[in-house]
Amino acid sequence: MALVGALKTFSLSTILQLLSHEKMTGILRVNNVGVEYQIFILEGHIIYAIQPLKKARLGDLLKQDGLLTENQIQECLVISKKEKQALGKTLVQKGFISSDELKQFLYKQVEEILFTLFLWESGDFQFKEMALNLKWLVVFKLNIMKLILDTSRRVDTLSFIEKQIPNDTILFQLSEKAEIDDKKKLNPDELQVLSLINGARTVRDIMDESGFDEFILYKILYSFITTGLIEK
Repeated sequence: MALVGALKTFSLSTILQLLSHEKMTGILRVNNVGVEYQIFILEGHIIYAIQPLKKARLGDLLKQDGLLTENQIQECLVISKKEKQALGKTLVQKGFISSDELKQFLYKQVEEILFTLFLWESGDFQFKEMALNLKWLVVFKLNIMKLILDTSRRVDTLSFIEKQIPNDTILFQLSEKAEIDDKKKLNPDELQVLSLINGARTVRDIMDESGFDEFILYKILYSFITTGLIEK
């Protein structure tokens, strides 16, 4: 079975639901202007996803949560490349994370990729049914319907937030009304973002330097706006 088409004709959620219902196995490729994402499907479940320009997004997520250091990530990346296997498999083999932790962060990684793709207004897709060689991967069957629902909620939330932050070229600065006590209430992620706000960095600059995805960063910025910590 092969599926080919445009996202303007068939939404990604519709395609994924079809693949889930038919219990298909293969690779779904979604691309736009030369940027391609790959989603691996096994018996109607997502098991892995690859995004361009992100060499170790899983490592970034684990580092943000304090589970790994940069040195540990780099060590495992070298091993993964040598053994031709996914970073997650190496991390489990080395004992840096458990299988349950890997599944949790793999779900988060796939959700972030789907979130990016759900925001695309154009692009093409191609699904090729094929047997998958999975020796390089720790396989977890992630529920497609749950991923669609969770991702759709994030898209709806972002649509509301973007009324305050309509694009990523906006500059924010610290508000003169901000109190020192307000900053003491922030969590580490919020403090990291706040430290990058200086009136010269755009939202895109902050996203690139912090390593946070669009949804997380926009939520943090929105909370700063509503509490009066920052202003345009």
